[in-house]
Amino acid sequence: MAKFKREIGMMMYGYGDVPNPNEEAVEMMEHIMLEYLGSVIDKALLLRGNIWADIQSNIDKNQTKKTYRNQRKLKTADIMYAVSSDKLKYSRVEELLFMNDELREARKAFNEEEISKD
Repeated sequence: MAKFKREIGMMMYGYGDVPNPNEEAVEMMEHIMLEYLGSVIDKALLLRGNIWADIQSNIDKNQTKKTYRNQRKLKTADIMYAVSSDKLKYSRVEELLFMNDELREARKAFNEEEISKD
């Protein structure tokens, strides 16, 4: 089982809890989060499976196995589609993906700056 206790504790503090939240409360939040993520992933996989069935029936015999496998992998777009019925969640996912890209670019720029100093 994944352990996100440290991150969840920090998020709880960020949303107004005490600096070191109760361990049982953190474990409960982790359980709720993992169940929710599991349900979203299950929904995305189900939707992806329905799309995959259509793709599979129309697959070109000359496609490589790698391309064939990559079409079955769960992608960010699948998760986005799974939460698209809830506009608030969808917009939050968009925002988080945007921030992830911004952080990635900032790290890349920082690393390039460090290399140029050497």
